[in-house]
Amino acid sequence: MLEEVDGGVLFIDEVYQLDPKNNKDGADIMNLLHTFAEDKRGERSVVLAGYRDEVETLLSFNPGLASRSPNTWVFEDYLEPELRSIYHKMMSDRKMVVESASSFGVNATT
Repeated sequence: MLEEVDGGVLFIDEVYQLDPKNNKDGADIMNLLHTFAEDKRGERSVVLAGYRDEVETLLSFNPGLASRSPNTWVFEDYLEPELRSIYHKMMSDRKMVVESASSFGVNATT
């Protein structure tokens, strides 16, 4: 699979499921990704995605991972007013009329 990422991006979502501290296969995969990213620096990109706390825990498995990952983007959760605005925009784009968001049970929950 890694060979197929020729000049591109390897995106791994929910990467924390590898759980390298408790799973030997996960540890082996993380070490392989670390070597791959180091050997192909500047040629290929590896994006590790997931919940912030879990990804930080994952990166603590090998201190070299975090130090070699200079770019980190954190996407904060939407606030309820933002979710309502997105909802109304999506409905408007589809030419659907929304009389009252609450009448449709549109409420943000966490």
